[in-house]
Amino acid sequence: MLIIVILVAFDMVMCWYSFPELVFPLYIFPMLIAGCSTHATIAHLHKKLNAEMVHFDGVLLLFAILLAYSTYLGIASAFFLLIHAFFPLLRDPLIYLLGKMGLITRVTPRCLLFTQLLCTVPVMVFDAYAAMLLFDFFVPVTGRMGVSINPEYVMMPLSLFVALSFVLYTVCRTECSIAIFAFLLFGKIDGSREERVRDKNFKLSSLALQP
Repeated sequence: MLIIVILVAFDMVMCWYSFPELVFPLYIFPMLIAGCSTHATIAHLHKKLNAEMVHFDGVLLLFAILLAYSTYLGIASAFFLLIHAFFPLLRDPLIYLLGKMGLITRVTPRCLLFTQLLCTVPVMVFDAYAAMLLFDFFVPVTGRMGVSINPEYVMMPLSLFVALSFVLYTVCRTECSIAIFAFLLFGKIDGSREERVRDKNFKLSSLALQP
């Protein structure tokens, strides 16, 4: 909300059109901060057993093995998903190495959080580059849509999708399914509304062209 107030006050709405890199600090980073802060607060209030961590690492290991084999077979884009499963698995070896070096004496939740964050930095860099390619494609397209649709309605769902790709793993499976369903439903409703607006504008323009 503070960012929105600043953008409106300084008349900088849609400033990302001339500089697409502004999408990250304006839209994606605030979503990431809000999502990670919420998860950290809830995780601190409701501490669970290590069974959830074992399940998380087991699923990552299974996916990493399958995706590594798929990459070896040359299946297209399997390496993209392999990066997301491989680097988070380096958390425990990194903690063990830091313990042997004497930098860590006791494994605390904060230690786990920062180590996991350090292991996901390569994933974030890779995803940020992929998202930048996506925005480099869509930003010129939104500028050619005219007045029939507000470009913010296109950029905000894209930014939300990028932010969700970073923080959605922190949600439990049931709530994650509900979140994905709600996101797809919102996209469907928003897309249907935009389609009706385009049809209405097309009909009005057709009537205006008739003699």
